[in-house]
Parts: sequence; structure tokens; C-alpha cells
Amino acid sequence: HYEARATPIDDMEAFVANPEGYEFVAKGAGHGFTRFFVSGLAPGESRTVTIRFPENWASSANGAVASGNGANHGNLIDETEATNWQDTTAPVAGRQVTVSLGAVRDIRLVKVSAYLQPGQNRFSALRAFELLGCTAGAVGANPTCDPAVAAGWKRILQTGHDAFPAEPPRPVAPDLLLRTWEVPSASATHVKLVVLSNQCTGNGDFHGEQDQDPRSATDCRTTAIANQVRIAELQLFSNRAQVTGAGRVD
Repeated sequence: HYEARATPIDDMEAFVANPEGYEFVAKGAGHGFTRFFVSGLAPGESRTVTIRFPENWASSANGAVASGNGANHGNLIDETEATNWQDTTAPVAGRQVTVSLGAVRDIRLVKVSAYLQPGQNRFSALRAFELLGCTAGAVGANPTCDPAVAAGWKRILQTGHDAFPAEPPRPVAPDLLLRTWEVPSASATHVKLVVLSNQCTGNGDFHGEQDQDPRSATDCRTTAIANQVRIAELQLFSNRAQVTGAGRVD
């Protein structure tokens, strides 16, 4: 289920029996993640699973380059949830990372992860965002797709307010894993991921007093977490992976 910091299910050669089946994550440099599920295995059965990966255009392995607000921009496009981009500058809304794709790319599938590293505050994880696209040279007012210039940028995706949903008492790991959005076909040489909210600022369930202890303020908006946001992965594809011998899980 987890690409980063996975928990072993067995230290022997055989898998622990699971009548419901097994979930896997496959990845390759320049190809992003593909989750698949193997079920109906008989004891001793050998099963071949074939995966035809699409290209991940927002991958540093494919020449993509990230820049923008905050720090660790390359962590957004390194195809692992073990690292992340972060910005600790207020306000959270409007913080952005721009990714140069190196050429005009067709985009139909967007994958984003808000997964955190050990020790990072769970309320600092991304909650909602929008993705904009621009094609270099297409608009005279912004021929280089400068992220600070509005001309030339068109919205590819705007998520709902709960793109990464979480409930009290706090966001947990399964809430933050890589999620997939289908988008109308768009072409771009650059994309800009813009933060709309983090788990603190965008989730009303974490606003106001959370307990009856008057000595402890529990509204996350009154803390430094309201000024922090982190995103582990951005992956962009023209098509989905094809999986035979197992069920695909997006």
C-alpha cells in the first residue's frame, strides 16, 4: 500500500496467506507509480503480472525541472514519497511550484501525493490545489511561461476543498497517499501547481477548540502550522498504465 517506509508483511520467502489478495506498488524511473491488486491466488500458484507503464512527464528522469516558492523543489518530481517539497512562508494559499516539462506534453492524468516525512506535522500536508498549464511561445505577453505573469496560463485542474480528506483527531498516512485525477486533454510545456490550502487552513474540523482544556489552544490556525505546506509528488501522464494478470488500482 505504501511506496515509502513500507511495513514488511513477512521475513520469510513465502507471503503471509491473505484470502483477499495483495496490493502492490510498481514504479520505474520516468514512469511514476502504478498500484495493482492480485487476488484469487491458490497455494503454490505462480502468477505473472505485466505492466505497460506510461511516461511520467513531470519526472526529473525525463528532464523535467522544478522551481518556485519554498525549498526542495526537486523532491516534488523525484518519483518517491520518501521526500517532499515544502514552504514555510505565510500565507499557505498561493504558494506554487512550476515544472518545466522540456517539450509540449499531452496531459490527461494528474497524480499528487501529500505524504509526509517522519517528524513533519500532519496538519502541514497539502489539502487542496490547482494545476495550471502554459505553452512556451504561444502567448506573446508571456513567451517563457513566467509563473509570476498571468498571461498564458490555463487551468488544467482545480480540486475540491477536500482533495486529501482527513478527519479528527488528525490526518493519517492513508489520507495523504498519491491520488489520481482525470482531466480533459491539455497540452503544455510548463505546469504550475498552486496550493489552495493545507490540512490546517482548509479543514474546518480542525478549527476552533478541540477539547475542554482551557490551558491548551487547539485551533491549528493559531500556530505556525498554518504557515507550512508540504507535497511529496506530482506525476503527469498522457494515459494510464496497462496491467495484465492483476487489477489496476489508481
